[in-house]
Amino acid sequence: MQFFLLGDYTLVLCPGICNSSESVYIRRVVYQAQFQGYRVAVLNHVGALKGVPITSPRIFCHGDTGDYGGLVADLTKRYPGSKIICVGFSMGGNIVTKYLGEKEKTKPDSVIGGITVCQGYDANRVANRLLQWENFRRLYLFVMTENMRMILRRWQRQLFPSEEFKRERGIVERDVWSAATLFELDDVYTRKVHGIASVEELYRWSSCVNYLDNVEVRLEDESLLLFSCFTRTPFLSGAPGVHQRPGRSHYPSGRAGRDYQGGRQ
Repeated sequence: MQFFLLGDYTLVLCPGICNSSESVYIRRVVYQAQFQGYRVAVLNHVGALKGVPITSPRIFCHGDTGDYGGLVADLTKRYPGSKIICVGFSMGGNIVTKYLGEKEKTKPDSVIGGITVCQGYDANRVANRLLQWENFRRLYLFVMTENMRMILRRWQRQLFPSEEFKRERGIVERDVWSAATLFELDDVYTRKVHGIASVEELYRWSSCVNYLDNVEVRLEDESLLLFSCFTRTPFLSGAPGVHQRPGRSHYPSGRAGRDYQGGRQ
């Protein structure tokens, strides 16, 4: 079943932690969406691209919507007649939801809705669960921690430019490299870069659950759409696994979100 896209629509993609426009699942989504006539823009998280040096002592943060908001604003200027749909994956889903719910930041009228995939909502509540071994959560946390540490090492000279910089922010570089989990890394580095008193406060500021009541456009967790959950409720959640054909797993973001936006069930 085919459909025809009526009007000018732009999908603004926000990848997961340490991911970028070069990630396989993002490239698949871009391909599927462009094939159906959507314009697609992808936010490359600061520091995530190996070939693009950072120009200031910071990388992306799981609760910072500034870069994503800047991308949306730029697209609005470039394509004033286009309707914008915000799409986020994992950490990017948290950023998209928080962006849509931030009252203090004005969103363009062209933003008509959002889709999130496999996102988290409350970092403080999930912290202890990721330390458990059930369903290999601890292994997943280890991979995320190592990916973050790899980005920090890649841009070490830019992120730790001088002893004075580290002293002003209270950063002990030795503690950064010895952090065993992502939570320890956030405590000894991320919160200090952003001037936040504790990691619990950082997670409260970062978590989109605290902004959901302010979301004024339609927001769906797109994973459930694969199971025909085309409801009109303002908020859904879930992250099921999907298999496209025997022996080949398929991340539930490529076709389902594109079909949903096109009105196909």
